[in-house]
Amino acid sequence: MSGICGIFSRDGHTPVSPADLQRMMAASPGRGPHGQNIWSSNEIALGYQHLASTPEAVSDRQPLVSPQSGCRIIFDGRLDNRDELFATMGKIEFHTSPVTDAELVLRLYEKRGEQHLKLLLGDFSFVIWDANRKSLFCARDIFGIKPFYYFVSGRVFIFASEIRQVLACPGVPTDLDQGMAAEYLTGVFASKSDTLYAHVKRLPPAHNLNVNRDRLTSRRYDELQHQKRIWYKNDSEYAEHFMEIFSRAVTARLRCHGRIGLHLSGGLDSSSIVGMVQLLGKKGGPIDAEIFSLTFPEYAELDERACVESVENKWQIRSNKIPIIKYSQHDLRNEVRETRELPDLPARIVFSNMYQAVSTRGIHVLLSGQGSDELFTGNRFIYQDLLRAGQPGYLLAACRDNVREKGWRGLFKRAGADLLWPLIPRQLRQYLLDRFSYVFRPAPWICRPFLEQVSFTDRIRQSDAGGQFPLLAEYSVYNDVTLAGEILALEYLNRCVAKYGIEERYPFFDRRLVQFAMALPEQQKSGLQREKKHILRQAGKQLLPDMIRERKGKAAFSRITFEALQAPVAKERMQFHQLVAAGWVSQELLGGRYRQVLAGDNKANPDDIPDLFQLWNAIGLDVVLEELKLIPK
Repeated sequence: MSGICGIFSRDGHTPVSPADLQRMMAASPGRGPHGQNIWSSNEIALGYQHLASTPEAVSDRQPLVSPQSGCRIIFDGRLDNRDELFATMGKIEFHTSPVTDAELVLRLYEKRGEQHLKLLLGDFSFVIWDANRKSLFCARDIFGIKPFYYFVSGRVFIFASEIRQVLACPGVPTDLDQGMAAEYLTGVFASKSDTLYAHVKRLPPAHNLNVNRDRLTSRRYDELQHQKRIWYKNDSEYAEHFMEIFSRAVTARLRCHGRIGLHLSGGLDSSSIVGMVQLLGKKGGPIDAEIFSLTFPEYAELDERACVESVENKWQIRSNKIPIIKYSQHDLRNEVRETRELPDLPARIVFSNMYQAVSTRGIHVLLSGQGSDELFTGNRFIYQDLLRAGQPGYLLAACRDNVREKGWRGLFKRAGADLLWPLIPRQLRQYLLDRFSYVFRPAPWICRPFLEQVSFTDRIRQSDAGGQFPLLAEYSVYNDVTLAGEILALEYLNRCVAKYGIEERYPFFDRRLVQFAMALPEQQKSGLQREKKHILRQAGKQLLPDMIRERKGKAAFSRITFEALQAPVAKERMQFHQLVAAGWVSQELLGGRYRQVLAGDNKANPDDIPDLFQLWNAIGLDVVLEELKLIPK
């Protein structure tokens, strides 16, 4: 994984020390396996940790300076529409050979200024130092695949790819953000800019930031827009359209230096990626790729070895099977001390062996199926689509099934809202979404005065709803890919894989594919009398073994979180001393609920424990307060 960091003296008097930048880069040693560079002048220092993840990046030398303007850039990411961008530039002289993504962005900035951001397709975060204006221009991609953290005061602006890098710079306050702590405790995430530290912020996805001596201004530069509904005659036409866009999404993420890793879980999503890679290899020449899969010797319900082997046998591709680590072997306290953040979910920690195996094999890019659930699982808002498609028979059948399942009241709440939604004026629709989209009911063990102190209900309602969509089904896809919790999960994933010097890429988080999913009728996802992800199963006739296409469910990793709650490192937190001292929780109620879960309540199926992940977050937050000496104020 690459990384960027820097320090800008806003007052012109605060010294900028390259030694501070070295501390910041040393705080995340896994970033930059191919080297690191620093450039500094009197008021600015920029650092780059290099991972040669694309062929052009092999000769990349950042921070990169433009001879024309004197601007300098540090860029972490990948551009997926280079040909279109070159066409936009016209005849212009470049100074890197082959032309790197960093130089392409820098020259676009020189030509178009901030407006160039709307032209970029891909995953990125970058900073440009404009020496003439004495200002920094920072930007982050539309889905937040690449992270960006910063601290700002009247004296200095400090930024980096990880929180711990920002905190490694002397003088950054470590006051706790109690509003964000409340989000972790409740499991309801609203903020896309706050962190656990009150003075360290995140640049939200699809935003840019201008920083000079006098001002710091942030604005949204792009937004997913309403897509005209796609209507075809039959399933095969939908599948053909999907295959065309999916192939482009996968192709874009195959641009790498050296071999590429494919994370294969055995589910529909990762198996589709493996199948598409092999199909592209047959058409355009062999692709040097190999599979990495986890095995679960002690979790029979999670072991998908048969599914994995069916994919291996279909494509005859090299495969690596790696057993998971037991969470009891994980040092929770050390993770918190190293990252200076809330610990990651146990289900991701047990993946560490796989990431280590990828790194040991000399592979630096790994493709994963993250994002498919958000796009193609579907939702309950199918009635508009059936009505617009002129399918009254299916519409009546859907209503009948709803009555059988939920009664007439359920039909009114579901179908009525879906059918009446387009008739409501747009401004009123947005107000209703902002006001009533989530009814907050906190766990009984969270102290109400604490939630009132941080105005938590208002915090939820004021979160960025974004987007204007006439169909609730379309809004549902938009909402799922832009949720604050989804962004936070991607940031945690980035931090996790960066430790091993690899970059994880997500074909399903391709803007073209997301917009296709927003335009897709619900019947192609999980409509009437159809299995979930119907369109993937139809397209999978070319990509998947029958065993995968006909799967009805997927492994539920809540079992691992349940097991983690039973580990000694977690059970020692049963009194929750730090959270109780802060006045955030009731020791009696929280400790009692924890003991109830450990005693075997719903042990047969951890998915039926509604507050499972809240319990884990409470443990993690208790460890954070103790290990990092964070004192709520």
